[in-house]
Amino acid sequence: DANTISTNADTNFYIFDDVTLYPSFDPAQYKITISFYPRNAAPLAPAYFGNNEVLDNVNLEEIANYMGDDLLQDQELVLPYDKNVTIYPNPSGSIYESDFEWYINGSLVTTTDYYTLPARTADMTVEIHALPKSFSVTVDNDDDYFGSVYPAGNNSWEYGSIQTITATVNDPSFKFVCWKENGTQISTEATYNYLVTGNKTVTAYWDYATFPVTLTANPADKGTFTVDDAAYDNAAEYSFGTNHTVVATPANGYHFVQWSDNGSTNPTRDITIATTNSYTAELATEN
Repeated sequence: DANTISTNADTNFYIFDDVTLYPSFDPAQYKITISFYPRNAAPLAPAYFGNNEVLDNVNLEEIANYMGDDLLQDQELVLPYDKNVTIYPNPSGSIYESDFEWYINGSLVTTTDYYTLPARTADMTVEIHALPKSFSVTVDNDDDYFGSVYPAGNNSWEYGSIQTITATVNDPSFKFVCWKENGTQISTEATYNYLVTGNKTVTAYWDYATFPVTLTANPADKGTFTVDDAAYDNAAEYSFGTNHTVVATPANGYHFVQWSDNGSTNPTRDITIATTNSYTAELATEN
């Protein structure tokens, strides 16, 4: 009489009269869990991905179209085993290739711009891996005289990847100043982990290193000094190769004898900044 007597595949029942039994079946229902991933997600900063790192944990209604209206929340579909499901991801902006890597239950099955899921016999996981495009990054040197850069020239690197670039001075008298990206300073570190975000030029800038000048009197504290007519500052540093005038002035009751390094008896001298700059004025008491 079309009455349901049980929803169990195996059942017991009493017979009191002739009866016709009709088994009734519905298609099996299986869960499909769908996830999106940038292929090299680990080194990527979220700021470069926009909404929740672009593809991961984004509502599927925004980035994929399914055949049918069975879309549920939390990136899950519960569908009959033979329900046709075709997924059409939409790459975010211009940083991804149009094709995706498709993994079914952990195994790569194809690389294409869309995919129709096979019939299911169990719950299924679908991972859709976005493939970042490669961009041209030129590592340039403002002046080869001061140092070298690595890797120099044009490089093809994936969007979002971290690339180590290095600037090395040719001599201790030089110093690295900064990296600039398209004219804007991005780091003062000679070894820099650069995040690829597009076609860019990164240039190393240099200058002469600076070094301190040490001026002492013998006896100690019996004389003062000026450098370029300014009071001597033992914390000041001067660029390598530059010229400066130093004057030693004895304290009352003392007179200048000589500079200990060259024997000059002139309290005024010119110096050229080297990596080490130390000078002592020899003084003596007045007779």
